[in-house]
Amino acid sequence: MSHHMHKPMTQPQRSPVVTASDLPIAPPSGFSAVAEPTHDAIARRAYDLYVKAGRTQGQSTQNWQEAEQALREQAQTAHRDQEGGPGAGAPYATGSR
Repeated sequence: MSHHMHKPMTQPQRSPVVTASDLPIAPPSGFSAVAEPTHDAIARRAYDLYVKAGRTQGQSTQNWQEAEQALREQAQTAHRDQEGGPGAGAPYATGSR
């Protein structure tokens, strides 16, 4: 009978864990801090579009894209208003009379 030498078992290498403190506080320049619309919010808006269009079949992708775009624009407008950016609080153009 022969005896085999057993190598000690080693732990597999793991990737470092990223925590919230490792993330940047503000987005890099050129990126917006506006939150993306949630899947549920897009689904509700897309369904509303479907209903308003008379429940027309075959438009689900178009409704989804339109809903997503509308919610992003709405979020950007709200973010601008909160930040006091261009057009904040002025929904209509003003000019001389």
